[in-house]
Amino acid sequence: AGLSCDEGPVSRPPPLSAEEIQARVLHRDGLILVIDKPAGLAVQGGTGLSTSVDALLDALRFGAKERPRLVHRLDRDTSGVLILARNAKAARHLAEAFRRKETRKIYWAVVVGVPWNLLMLAGGSAGSSSNSSLRLESSLSKPAMILSFGVKSIWCSE
Repeated sequence: AGLSCDEGPVSRPPPLSAEEIQARVLHRDGLILVIDKPAGLAVQGGTGLSTSVDALLDALRFGAKERPRLVHRLDRDTSGVLILARNAKAARHLAEAFRRKETRKIYWAVVVGVPWNLLMLAGGSAGSSSNSSLRLESSLSKPAMILSFGVKSIWCSE
């Protein structure tokens, strides 16, 4: 029997504590904080959400006078690097850089096997890497795919 994956309900991790969000800091200087945002944690609060990065910003002050500021977002179910400004001036510069597309977000997904229906959806074809947003790479004889866009659904094959 082959491996198959079905899109199902996404399990949500328990809310993060102040210590847990602090442990996810990848970089900190006088201007920015870079954190590893886990999947399942919303960047901004909303109805039915018990916590969010926004609600945890006071825990990320690390002695700064100002509360860190959000300058971009990642979807709740997307894990990845989130950049926070440590003051208003840094927030303006970072927001402008994102607005002018001087920065870019790259989404990677590594899968085992080749999800043919995703290849077709992305406009690629088997064995082809002509689509600039899609690249197939092999490692240990198992193909993996790196995508430069977010993945909302996952297809699996053997």
